[in-house]
Amino acid sequence: MTNEELTQALYQRIPISQQMGVEVMRASKDQALLKAPIAPNRNHLQTVFGGSLYCLGALSCYVLFLKLAGKENFDAPLVIQSGKIDYLLPATGDFEAEAKVIKKEDEENFLEQIRRSGKGRLSLKADLYANDIKVAEFTGTYVLLNENRKTISSS
Repeated sequence: MTNEELTQALYQRIPISQQMGVEVMRASKDQALLKAPIAPNRNHLQTVFGGSLYCLGALSCYVLFLKLAGKENFDAPLVIQSGKIDYLLPATGDFEAEAKVIKKEDEENFLEQIRRSGKGRLSLKADLYANDIKVAEFTGTYVLLNENRKTISSS
């Protein structure tokens, strides 16, 4: 899928992404970069709403997870299992999230899980920037569910 096709798929499958004005700028198995404008994401202090930062971080990791799992159609049973964000500074302009794999060996284990059983779990990280300044760090664990959509055990 092209970046535009990924953006449109996000809009269809996750409608809040369209309200936020999210755009997929880059997406590969190594990195996903998404951006959003401040205007529809502004809070009462005229900075980016914290929930919008969280959402863009989660979405960037989700797009990267789709690429890594080889499931670009958005119909695959992929979900976020857990997520955490650390807010470092107020975001005072348009913002972006750059997602990457935390540990290369975790990616290799994930891909082996997919090959072996068709399901897997992986933790990803996104750094969020506004005006070229790092404003937040998001980490999330994503899961490719089994066929009857039950989550994978933690073992």
